[in-house]
Amino acid sequence: MRTWFLLATALAAALGHAQAWHPGFERAFEQIVRRAPTEPSLPEPSEQKSQRFKLIHADVSKVAGDSVTASGAVHYQYQGYDVWADAVEGNRRTQVFEMFGNVRIEGKTETITAESVTLDFRTKTLGFRHGRARLAPERLQGAATDDLYVRGASGVGDEREFDALEGSFTSCELDHPHWEIEARTTKVVPNRRVVLRDVRLRALDRTLVGLPYLVVPLVENGSKNLPEVGNSAQEGYFVKTRFSTPLPGESYFDTRLDLMTRLGVGLGLDLNYETPRTSGTATAYTILGPNRTFTATALHNQRILGGDLSLTSNLQRDDYLTAPSSTLWNLVGSLALQPLGGTTRLSYSRSDGSTLGFRSVNQSGGLSDNRKLGKLTLDSEVVVSKYETVSTGQPGVRSERLDSRFLARRDWRQATGELLYQRSLPIGRGANFSSQSDRTPLLTLRSDSSRLWGQEFGRKWPIQMETSVGEMSDALLSRPVTRLSLSGAVRRREEMGPSLSVDWGGRFLQGLYSDDTAQYVLGYDGQADWRFHRESSLRVRYSSLRSFGFTPLQIDRTGRTDSFDIELGYQPAPSLQLSALTGYDVLLASRGEVPWQQVWLRGDWRPSERFSLQSSAVYDTFNHVWSVLRMDSQFDLAGAKWAAGASYDGPSKKFSAVNLLVEGFRAGKVTANAIWDFNGFTNQVVAQHYQLVYDLHCADMVFELIENNVGFNAGRTFSLYIRLKALPTSSFFGQGTRGQGVGRGRGGGF
Repeated sequence: MRTWFLLATALAAALGHAQAWHPGFERAFEQIVRRAPTEPSLPEPSEQKSQRFKLIHADVSKVAGDSVTASGAVHYQYQGYDVWADAVEGNRRTQVFEMFGNVRIEGKTETITAESVTLDFRTKTLGFRHGRARLAPERLQGAATDDLYVRGASGVGDEREFDALEGSFTSCELDHPHWEIEARTTKVVPNRRVVLRDVRLRALDRTLVGLPYLVVPLVENGSKNLPEVGNSAQEGYFVKTRFSTPLPGESYFDTRLDLMTRLGVGLGLDLNYETPRTSGTATAYTILGPNRTFTATALHNQRILGGDLSLTSNLQRDDYLTAPSSTLWNLVGSLALQPLGGTTRLSYSRSDGSTLGFRSVNQSGGLSDNRKLGKLTLDSEVVVSKYETVSTGQPGVRSERLDSRFLARRDWRQATGELLYQRSLPIGRGANFSSQSDRTPLLTLRSDSSRLWGQEFGRKWPIQMETSVGEMSDALLSRPVTRLSLSGAVRRREEMGPSLSVDWGGRFLQGLYSDDTAQYVLGYDGQADWRFHRESSLRVRYSSLRSFGFTPLQIDRTGRTDSFDIELGYQPAPSLQLSALTGYDVLLASRGEVPWQQVWLRGDWRPSERFSLQSSAVYDTFNHVWSVLRMDSQFDLAGAKWAAGASYDGPSKKFSAVNLLVEGFRAGKVTANAIWDFNGFTNQVVAQHYQLVYDLHCADMVFELIENNVGFNAGRTFSLYIRLKALPTSSFFGQGTRGQGVGRGRGGGF
């Protein structure tokens, strides 16, 4: 009785604390349903058990051809599973087995028990009566932190659909669990949704929450299905509800009713529909209060004319979260057809936004086609776009353009040829037109040493070659120019001995232009790696890039590089790793400037699994000052894990950040966690987080005090709630006001 009183008190407190508690539980529930096997599948098989049918024991057995009949304490292995039952009938050719009485199936990590089971080893599906399964966390891909126990009166299904009666799941291993979620019927459509009827959340043999109908989308960012209670800066204290109503077939709609102390009453309708040829969603939501808000979305998919039609639209009018005092409308549509083995796509998009005294409209329509004719690949696209703005008291901006592109590619044994035509043109009298890099047209031929002189020569001398000729232009040219180009590149790796390797490469590019200009580019680089003493190494990299002559095309212009990078890693002992990194710019040295780049030093000491120390320092060679020094340590103390870090800023001569994390400090059934973060630039504690967790066997009672003193919606929050151990819950502990980690990422890369 005392435990029930604590549970009820904590749930009541959670309903009133300053952050919503129910979304965290609901998201955890959705993750379990989403990541659990989406059909009645077998556990993961064990590689240690027999793959062939092996009858280990039976009081009475008969094997005739592929048929198997056994009774009396039957135990057999098949395809990596151990199976026990009072009686078994099966066929090794069809791989279908029926087990009756005290059935137990063991895999690698899970166990299924039931009164009777029909099992298809080939499709890995089963039907059962009065079954119970234990699912390990690794089976659920991290969606649970402890074993889950699933029960059901009966269930049957295949890869397309699964139906169960009187099902439940819990993380409590007791015969009478402290908590469980029950449903009269459960229908799972893989990768789409779970439909539950007569859903109940029970704790200590009492029903806490009951819903007649619940739909859980098996997609990321699914809708919230359970009541949500909490408080936010914009909405005040709120209660948000969603009620699902089934429609014929797989369709249903949700009715939303929200009560908010600051905004008023919110009403919404969410429709989810599905027919053999169409599917989609449509939502509408409005707030009936002093600041009226209206939002609507639509997503429609349909098979039509042998292709796929997709439409997406979003309307926001005075949305207090994303678009206050504004109206935003977006529409995206496409029709994809597959005629004659290719793909033809017709697309349209429109983005319309308006606020006080300003409106902008951006829309485009396009037609593209992609197909392959033998060894010839054809890609073509035409896009017409328009951009227009209207502003009170200011001249508007208008731009219309047509972009076209055609690419033909042909493969031969020794080379690949491409013909590219790409052009951008203004339409009408629209201003602010900016041409892209036009090719009208460009013919390119590519090959390599393997295709020209054989695989053996290509492995020794991997050379890439390319030549092209065509008419080109860009935004800075008044008229097109014809360019003839030739390029080649090579890269090799040489092993100079057991501890020394050299990797080097080079490239050459020559361009000739019709305006009597020319340019060639030379680039080469190399890297030497010397390995010594344990895991120590010295790496020196050099790169050089330089152009000679002149090019009228922006895309051919390149900068100049002439520099070294030096990296040293030294391991004087197995537990200690030291490293240093810097660079030397030869080009800066020739100009009389400081050639040495910033020097980065790092040390990592790990004498045991219970202690580690990392430090880093950056020396600014331009200003001759240590710019950043950082030290972090992780250690175990008094049964808890500790992490402490400090960062020192050299130019200001201040400790820019100091943070401390304590995790798992335990006294009896109470565990304490704490985070403390100090900012030296502002000379204030930017965050203090404290968490106390009381162990309730398969659940925890959690008290949190979270204080974030900077950022959006800064302030202090208290919360008291119950969380179920096996389910991952959402908590603001360790997070700042923007969702960032508190006391993390201050520097050093640890």
